[in-house]
Amino acid sequence: MRPALWPLHISTFRRLTLVRLVDELGDWLGEVALAVLVFDRTGSPMATAALFLAMQFVPALTTPPLVARLEAFPSRISLTALNVVQAAVFAVLALLSVHFWLPAIIVLAAVGGGLAISGRAISRAAAAAVVTPHGMLREGNALLNIGFTAGAAAGPAVAGLVVAGAGPRTALFADAVSFGLVAILLATTSGLPDVRGHVASWLARLGEGLAYVKERPQLRLLLAAQTVAVVFFMIVIPIEVVFAKRTLDAGDAGYGYLLASWGAGMLAGSFIFAALRRVSLRWLLPISTLAIGGAYL
Repeated sequence: MRPALWPLHISTFRRLTLVRLVDELGDWLGEVALAVLVFDRTGSPMATAALFLAMQFVPALTTPPLVARLEAFPSRISLTALNVVQAAVFAVLALLSVHFWLPAIIVLAAVGGGLAISGRAISRAAAAAVVTPHGMLREGNALLNIGFTAGAAAGPAVAGLVVAGAGPRTALFADAVSFGLVAILLATTSGLPDVRGHVASWLARLGEGLAYVKERPQLRLLLAAQTVAVVFFMIVIPIEVVFAKRTLDAGDAGYGYLLASWGAGMLAGSFIFAALRRVSLRWLLPISTLAIGGAYL
């Protein structure tokens, strides 16, 4: 494991890893609070599904042009600004938890989701730019995955307890505070590399990306398989709150524990991925995918 931890010697990478962890904890805090809030206020699985579509599907369409524009600015400025705006969005969502209005919550959830994915893309690219010159890209990715999954394991459990004990409003305000902390961490990070694309419209860059994939059959197959897999993996996401609260009668805390159990498995998988750095991805990908299918069954 010692070579796998080498990227942590780089101070900028350490800061980005910490940012990823805090971001993930905050994301779960907001996601659990919003899911519980919408389901409790509406009692509708369809409304809950609409919330998750707003948070995850809509941003997939809006993020590429946003990231393309943000790449024109230094990474420290764009990442700090993204987190400041996210803090404001979740502060407003906290206020809406008292004065509930579903359309406004759906719209703000979509905005927050788009900002979160944009920030994740830029910070991940910045982290890659830090470790690539040292030939430690896979090790760096493994460490970022550990930070991501540690947040995914702890975040839902903490969120479930906060929501159950103090309510969605407090959890949403806490999420706003977490984004403020991340903004401070990024604003004070030295040596953060700029990740800038070439000067072209995002549609032109999308076309170039598609052409690049088209010329590489192995990459094309990998992306196609990933797309299909993600569709099936994500089917359970909108109904987990219904499953936990209505089917299992486990309450808000139970919903958080259910999500935390997924995160605990992801954390274990991240450590395994880091340890098996010499094992071919050709074997790791199908085996891990089959394991997910078995868990769903």
